[in-house]
Amino acid sequence: MHPSRFASFGAARHALRASLLALAAALAVACPTSLAFARPPTPPLEVKLEPLDPLVPGHAARFRVVAVPRFPADEITIEVIPGPSVKWLSGVRRLRSPARKDVPLERQFTVRVPDHTREPLYVRFEARGPNGVLWKRGAGLGLGPLPVGRAGPDGRGGQVIEFDAAPAGAR
Repeated sequence: MHPSRFASFGAARHALRASLLALAAALAVACPTSLAFARPPTPPLEVKLEPLDPLVPGHAARFRVVAVPRFPADEITIEVIPGPSVKWLSGVRRLRSPARKDVPLERQFTVRVPDHTREPLYVRFEARGPNGVLWKRGAGLGLGPLPVGRAGPDGRGGQVIEFDAAPAGAR
């Protein structure tokens, strides 16, 4: 009986598979970031939303927003978006202003912190630069009373803090 010319093909297949797996492992080590984990670049726009007063439910609180373009921006737009229970007291909600690189743009506004519910306060920043390039960032925080939690066992000998869920149909 003569061995077929394909008799050793099974061994070659395993050798080829092993070399392809080794090549894939080497590429994974050499290129640890893949497109699946790629993130967009961080905009060259520094933003800050800071409270100037204590955030006491039912009381007024002043805030300062600061935007600093780190590129030659033409203009900056700042828009404050309060939650439904956050009452607007003073300041400008939307502002469009000329901008210069590394020169901060600051504004202040005042809102009333909600009494009973926790609501968002969000600020949207947009900076438009040369050739129509638009960079966007945002900053936000929650206003209102913090939810009351209960301490309980976590099942592994430790402690966990539990919070009640929002009622069905709530925002």
